Amino acid sequence: MKKGLIIRKALILFSLLTTAFIVWCAGVERKGEELSDKVIRLHIAADSDEAEAQRLKLLARDGVLAELKPMLDGCPDASAAADIIEKNIESIKKAAKTILESNGCFLPVSASITTEIFDERHYGSFALPSGKYTALRVVIGSGGGHNWWCVVFPPLCLSAALEKDQDVLAVLSDEEVELISGDGCAIKFKILEIWSWLREKLGLI
Repeated sequence: MKKGLIIRKALILFSLLTTAFIVWCAGVERKGEELSDKVIRLHIAADSDEAEAQRLKLLARDGVLAELKPMLDGCPDASAAADIIEKNIESIKKAAKTILESNGCFLPVSASITTEIFDERHYGSFALPSGKYTALRVVIGSGGGHNWWCVVFPPLCLSAALEKDQDVLAVLSDEEVELISGDGCAIKFKILEIWSWLREKLGLI
């Protein structure tokens, strides 16, 4: 009798913990999806993996970020930022080309606003979960080299102290800032990967 009671209590506890886990995962997943609608990633593809091509990629990054900063200052949301970027795509491309050409590189450069699937990425003071994001994609030459990723809106690439950056806080909620910069964010994202895998295997998505 006592053994049966213990088993029932254990099953109830397991059920409660499972429910709590599912609710937590769903909540974090929802926050991640809302977050992806509020940011614009930057994706720069180098011509090759040669050291010089990688160096030039970083120079192009600096040129693009310098061009974007005054454009996006005071921008209210990602939709408005995407419109500004799209309207100024030629000047953004020119900024990358100019800095490359000043360093003796005359490869073609393309730039576009697109939607891409990104893996989970860590950027020192913050991290972003995997998912579908709007991105400014800049390709140098063949684009066959290693890529460089960051976030141009809100200006996380340029923010040294995420939690104190008012431009970031104006766009992201406290919960979203906590999601990407709080302690254990890597563990959260890994649990979400497992959760997504389980949902797919169980036919829940």
